[in-house]
Amino acid sequence: MKRILLAAAAAAALAVSAVASGAPARAQDAVETSESGVLLGIQTEGSPDAPVHVIEYVSLTCPHCAAFQADVFPQLKKDFIDTGKITYEVREAYFDRFGLMAAVVARCGGPERYFGFIDLFLTRQSRWARADDIPAELAKMGRQGGMTEEQVNACLADTDAQRALVGMYQEYREDPRFTGTPTLIVGDEKVENPSYENLAKAIEAEM
Repeated sequence: MKRILLAAAAAAALAVSAVASGAPARAQDAVETSESGVLLGIQTEGSPDAPVHVIEYVSLTCPHCAAFQADVFPQLKKDFIDTGKITYEVREAYFDRFGLMAAVVARCGGPERYFGFIDLFLTRQSRWARADDIPAELAKMGRQGGMTEEQVNACLADTDAQRALVGMYQEYREDPRFTGTPTLIVGDEKVENPSYENLAKAIEAEM
């Protein structure tokens, strides 16, 4: 599969307010993408020099993940990501083809839109995941987020990118700490019942 290394621009404002609600991913020295522009590799936000590393295993079609995003993540982001206390790493789990397609659209927007799209797809999961034509709804949301129809269609048709993402997932799904979604890992330990209180306690213990 042909891959292209592109220099990343500084984080930009998102095209629609729903996607712009989350802070964009930090700029990186280089961003690896597929030929169509789908981001490859695991994505992180927050300070790369943060004292604590947090991993979330997430499926974009998981209702529990949607609840975590709505009820826990905003305060976690405000208190720990935006303040530079943690590096937050997202590892996507692909339990079905629609979850994979949603991830492809999120990655199609580039590093400056990725986390905004993740938030959008989770917080509006009950809408698009129940649509009569889910691929069309995902493409529509991608266009509303500032991408062209041609860009979204090219990303969704990029089977090489999809195989690369599934291959990545197959590697990290062997992690014995990963028992479902959402799974939250602080440092090296899985946080059982990842409420805000339990996560904050685990993060503070790692500092």
